[in-house]
Amino acid sequence: MQQGIPCQFAQRGKGCAIYEDRPKDPCVGYSCLWLKDTSIPEWLKPELTNVIIDEHFIEGIPYIRATEAGATIGSDVLTWLIKYVKVNNKNLYWELSGGKHWIGTREFQAAMGAKLGQQVMGS
Repeated sequence: MQQGIPCQFAQRGKGCAIYEDRPKDPCVGYSCLWLKDTSIPEWLKPELTNVIIDEHFIEGIPYIRATEAGATIGSDVLTWLIKYVKVNNKNLYWELSGGKHWIGTREFQAAMGAKLGQQVMGS
């Protein structure tokens, strides 16, 4: 329920353990990108991949953020996301093994670099 931190009620392969009683804010009003964009395939559903894909902004620049939710982002998920953002001219940010990574427009890369510094490779 906090940005960048997997929810304690998320159950791997099952979804929300308190779905019927989930709080209005942030849960009821929230829709991940998988729900919003019908071009994203069924196999990328968050409870199947343990990755939440949603939209964010930095300095007014939209980007897609992929957040691990209980498991490391798989290479199949990351490969699909990179192709998706390239085809749709979008920006992407993800964290993997402690490293922060992003791809996209020069404007987006500059904004991310200014906020987060150099991209860090995982150890």
